[in-house]
Amino acid sequence: MDSRKADQIWMKKPAGWAGELWRESLPLGNGLTGALLSGGAGVEHFFLNRYDRWEHGSDGEIPDVHDALARARALIKEGRYKEANAVTCAALAERGYRVELATPMAPLEIALRFDSQEPFRHYRRGLNLSTGEAWVEFDQGEDHIRRRAFVSRQDDAAALDVRSTGSMQVQIDLPEDARLHVRILTDGSRQEIEGHLRLENASFVTVLARFDGDIEEESYDRLFARNLDAYRDAMGQAEIDLGGGGHDTGYLLDMAQEEEAPAELYEKLWRFGRYLFISGTAEGGCPFPLYGLWPGQANLPWCQNVANENVQMIYWHAPVNGCADLIRPLIHYYFGKMDVFRQAARRIFGCRGIFVSVYTTPQNSAPAPNVPVIVNYIGAAGWLCRHFYDYYRYTGDRELMEKEILPFMLESAAFYGDYITWDENGQAALSPSVSPENTPGSFMPRDFRENMGHINPVVRNSTMDFAIVKELFTSLVRLSDDFPLDEGLVDTWRSMLSRLPEYQVNGDGALKEWMSPDLSDNYAHRHLSHLYPLFPGEEIHSGHPLFSACERAVDLRRLGAASGWALAHQSAIYARLGRGDQALKCLNIMAKGCLLPNLFTLHNDWRDMGVTLRIDMFPVQLDALLGAVNAIQEMLLRADENEIRFLPACPAAFDRGSVACWRVPGGEVSFSWDEGNKTFRACIRALRGLDVSVILPGWTGEDTRRVTLKRGEETTIDI
Repeated sequence: MDSRKADQIWMKKPAGWAGELWRESLPLGNGLTGALLSGGAGVEHFFLNRYDRWEHGSDGEIPDVHDALARARALIKEGRYKEANAVTCAALAERGYRVELATPMAPLEIALRFDSQEPFRHYRRGLNLSTGEAWVEFDQGEDHIRRRAFVSRQDDAAALDVRSTGSMQVQIDLPEDARLHVRILTDGSRQEIEGHLRLENASFVTVLARFDGDIEEESYDRLFARNLDAYRDAMGQAEIDLGGGGHDTGYLLDMAQEEEAPAELYEKLWRFGRYLFISGTAEGGCPFPLYGLWPGQANLPWCQNVANENVQMIYWHAPVNGCADLIRPLIHYYFGKMDVFRQAARRIFGCRGIFVSVYTTPQNSAPAPNVPVIVNYIGAAGWLCRHFYDYYRYTGDRELMEKEILPFMLESAAFYGDYITWDENGQAALSPSVSPENTPGSFMPRDFRENMGHINPVVRNSTMDFAIVKELFTSLVRLSDDFPLDEGLVDTWRSMLSRLPEYQVNGDGALKEWMSPDLSDNYAHRHLSHLYPLFPGEEIHSGHPLFSACERAVDLRRLGAASGWALAHQSAIYARLGRGDQALKCLNIMAKGCLLPNLFTLHNDWRDMGVTLRIDMFPVQLDALLGAVNAIQEMLLRADENEIRFLPACPAAFDRGSVACWRVPGGEVSFSWDEGNKTFRACIRALRGLDVSVILPGWTGEDTRRVTLKRGEETTIDI
């Protein structure tokens, strides 16, 4: 295996997290079935899982407690926030409300135990991202060992092939699970000993495994060849080149620890993150969860679909890099839960429309857990609407818009229309209101050190809630030009938009997180929710009166309060501010503290290095990785229906490079640049029709250009 290629993610060491080898194993998947290859010379652990292997979940009947909303609002109006914080949750608990959130099942393990008295030498393992195949190679005594593994899209099966130039003695331990069908192919002799399969004098062993169906006896190479076209079709044509070479990830992470990661690491992060996303979700399956298809054990923390940041971060990158179609499982998943969402809106808040719980699973739709920061967060539905609308913007899929997206958006808007109250001046107010998952500084003790705590999140008028409501109503008004929406509703949305309060700036010159004078900002927190109008929203941009207030707000955030995904989020915000070097610095900090050798991301650093918050667990959270993919894209391309901006926040470390087949609404772009030589070239192709302003990097010395193209036409810019 050639480990020098840029499309290889490779290491010189096996998985090494003590007791939890799955954390550093090599991930494989087809969106429905996932596998992990640990790469141990003595024992190969081949972990298998399936998108629908969840357990223990059950929804409770939602009692009618909507009267609690009036009590909470009255307390908040009097400034009695501490009493208001738990009113709704207490009412639910008094009525016996209980939900048990499902968790992914532990993977099934096929263990291959090799007899050898020789130590390994020249060890290498990695992933070939151009083929979707994991590999392990090493020498042992006089023998050379090679292992390969992949998960087939064509056959929906996992395959592991082990070859030796000598003979192998192997014990194979198989899991007992009725859903998993396994075949073992070998040229060695077989013997059953105490429930284990023993192979003697084998030069090869091939393990074939499939959930919910038998698998034919077929060679690894034939299965792999049949899968290759399907894999490459799934990966598509999107590409990036930042001058990356073939270094192992250990070297790249050492560079980040020493000072700063090279551009090669970010190129690999983009390639690997996109590979992982395409491998972790598929039409007919589930949305990409926080652990993807690779949860390594049962009862993992925060393993549900969490829609107050994490679900959204997982999907930010998808439209631009050609993965918009993989937003469809997300849309189907939430649309399929709308009956329970309607019940929650009616019984908890007395509102029409839908209330989307922050936490959901394939088995859970009702609000859970019953804690104030979750039950009172009203922004999940509207935030998801942004992703659903983005899917339409990039694909033009009118059928899905009419069947699922618009109904979801309309019922989200109906909830907000009922939930909003109006003050004596006719201005909108939101109460209770949560800014995930922060508590105003007014309620934070001076000696507070535990940044995960939710002391008093339930207050009023969070900036994020207003931004989401504003965005949703604005999007629906725009859609009324293309779809036959009720004119009375459109007029209502316009009227409500005119009565939403203006965003506020605090005494530090920063965008205020809660739009109430008695609620001060708390900068020691990982969430950056109130910057929603800048990112992921598109309301505030360069030249906007609040642009500098957003800049001040992110600069004031404290490093020791961050998490892995918070650094990815912060990176994207700096990119929107045009500060590419600062955006890249955030990802470099993430590499220092939250990146494993296989490029899995952690919620927080486990070594007390001061680059993230410190808690006594270190969950794998792949939203940070996918958030980094998005942040890199934000540095290099920014587009909407009216404008394409090339290299809007390109850091100095990315002084040259190229991008191929990235998407913009209605089109596709490929471009290359070399700032040192002042050269830039772009090809813009219309997939539906384009009429946009094109803004080139300032160093080109070129003015804005207007580009108008019909479907199928393209134009080239060459400087």
